[in-house]
Amino acid sequence: MIKLKQKILMVLPVLLISIFAGCLPEDKIDFSDDGSVGVAKISDKLYLIDGKDNDTKLIDEGDLQIGPSISADGKMIAYAKNEFFKNPDKLAELLPDDRTSVIKQYVRDIHDLIITDGGINKDKIEKGTLFPRMQSGQFAFLVYSIIALQADQTLLDLFKPDELKLANEVKKKGFKLCHLYITTLDGLNIQNKQTIHISCFSMISPKISPDAKSVAYLIQNDFQNNKNTTYNLHVATLDGKIKAAQVAMDIAFGGYNWSPNGKKLAYIEKESAGSKEDFTFGTLTERNLMNDSGQLNTTPAKDRQKYNSIATHYCQGNSSELAGVIFYLWTSVHYHPSGRIFFSSTPIQLPAGELQRKKVVSIFCYDPLLKTVTDVLPQDISAQLGMSVVSFEISPDGKKLLLPLQEHQFLIYTLGQTDSLSPLTEADAFGGEGDVLKMAPTFKGNHQITCLVQKNCHLLKDLPPDSLKDQEIAIIDNQGKFIDLLKTQQP
Repeated sequence: MIKLKQKILMVLPVLLISIFAGCLPEDKIDFSDDGSVGVAKISDKLYLIDGKDNDTKLIDEGDLQIGPSISADGKMIAYAKNEFFKNPDKLAELLPDDRTSVIKQYVRDIHDLIITDGGINKDKIEKGTLFPRMQSGQFAFLVYSIIALQADQTLLDLFKPDELKLANEVKKKGFKLCHLYITTLDGLNIQNKQTIHISCFSMISPKISPDAKSVAYLIQNDFQNNKNTTYNLHVATLDGKIKAAQVAMDIAFGGYNWSPNGKKLAYIEKESAGSKEDFTFGTLTERNLMNDSGQLNTTPAKDRQKYNSIATHYCQGNSSELAGVIFYLWTSVHYHPSGRIFFSSTPIQLPAGELQRKKVVSIFCYDPLLKTVTDVLPQDISAQLGMSVVSFEISPDGKKLLLPLQEHQFLIYTLGQTDSLSPLTEADAFGGEGDVLKMAPTFKGNHQITCLVQKNCHLLKDLPPDSLKDQEIAIIDNQGKFIDLLKTQQP
């Protein structure tokens, strides 16, 4: 296998540049299957969307995490947000006892070391073996924040100017803990807001199960001994009994999704968890989460202190490896309504010398009945794609795909057809270099699409220029005809 990897690396220089040039979209819109209600994260604001008139209602703001989502029936919203606290005693109220005790011990020991050394020696604290958890940037920031909040003048006098500046900022704002929320809706009104889990590590990309019993999410794992940020897949039950059941490690950010019945998760994981390689293989895996009584099949994570685990439980359901893929951090996985699994990946034919270079990336379908993998895109369509397509979407009825291109252009493709529709012209393209997207297009029901456009986009030519912001979110039909703009004014 090692020789095979080396052989492929020799013939993939262009592919590697494409794979690792991408960037995760910061903003996101998600709609219920019928398009009647949606949720939008735009910059630091979270909006509820009325699908009838495309008006919005501000429901939260602040340090929001990437990837809010709405349930298929439009009755629940899942999102994560960093909340700030100035009283270190809040730790005991918000975190489990074993987490709190570790944090407090680190605070005491590092405080004493700063006094002894006459300053903050980051090499000793963060890169040595004295404080292994400080190899995580997020954990280290929490510990330093609490030290700063409790610091007297004697300690502050030992800080360097940049450290003192950060300490003063922490004293004003406080330390942060990430909160995972589920907000239930009564029509377009907020009914209840529930805290599902609290962690010192970022929780992102939450997705509510179709049976509305659980929420899956990713926890950012940034321990520096792995050199690269990775994401571990977890599940929590909405009844509050299980808060962080670990399903798998080293998961692609967009690479997981619920099965239509809410009993399984499909995801793309690294071939070797914890691998430090920049280029590696991965696996499309499906895991059954439920036991015979229909409950989440887990065991308590009694060893999490020993292994520095973030999990409260471990999932015990059987898993099946369905397909080998090229692992890319932001690749996507979606269940089709038929139960088939669609995913983005790089097509490779072996022997490696016969690689089809024209197809850098495409969309594939795993059929659970035939146990086969099929490339669903014609050559002429996939040849247009870059790594932005990792943010692809399937329409609720399963008939169409949204395929993002560079600079916020995209294709609308009807499965089984030989061509596609490109609603935006080259003149409409904008944004960062290459595959960097600020927001990916998304389906609003089966027949409408939201997309980010510039004010001079040809779709907006009939609107008064003075009424437009530099960037707008347009709603179009699946033939590319302009319908409306999303209205994001605050109440």
